[in-house]
Amino acid sequence: MERRSALSRWFVSGVLALSAMAGAALATPVSLDQEALSHPETIAAWLDANAKVAEQSTAQRYLVMARAAQKQGRWSRAAMAFGESALFFPTPDALTGYADNRLRMLADVRRRENDGSQTVADLGHAQALYRSALAAEERLKMLDPGALAQLRSDEACLTKYLQTKSPPPINAARACRPLGLYNKARKK
Repeated sequence: MERRSALSRWFVSGVLALSAMAGAALATPVSLDQEALSHPETIAAWLDANAKVAEQSTAQRYLVMARAAQKQGRWSRAAMAFGESALFFPTPDALTGYADNRLRMLADVRRRENDGSQTVADLGHAQALYRSALAAEERLKMLDPGALAQLRSDEACLTKYLQTKSPPPINAARACRPLGLYNKARKK
């Protein structure tokens, strides 16, 4: 009888240990990749499943690095750090920062290479990132009303521009912040 009791305790403790390991595995978020950041539906689903267990402290460390690089005008480093932050926890701020600094970085590259053939692709990717930021905001409710209005405006003006696929008018950079970021960096 005592042997049976010992076996039962051993079995129960094993089951509990496996349950704990399974729970820990379930608490670890599925990681995102760079491609996923451009898909609003993926961002929304990821946040629904993982927002409570995301590595927010790691994401925050990358945001600090991103903002420092952005202040220094180091667009590539800023884009990379905002993108890394978004991989750990895709907040509207991280995704918008990634889009903005990626536009600046790509504009610098296009200017150096004297190649304007990628403008539509560059702006299209930024538009997708802004849409992902809107999807994240829908889930997280982190932006103040002014920042949310700006994000909506950024996405809408790129959508309008990309529908026509014609060169933006000279004053479009003032009316459309992302075009201004892209054009400003290209004209240096």
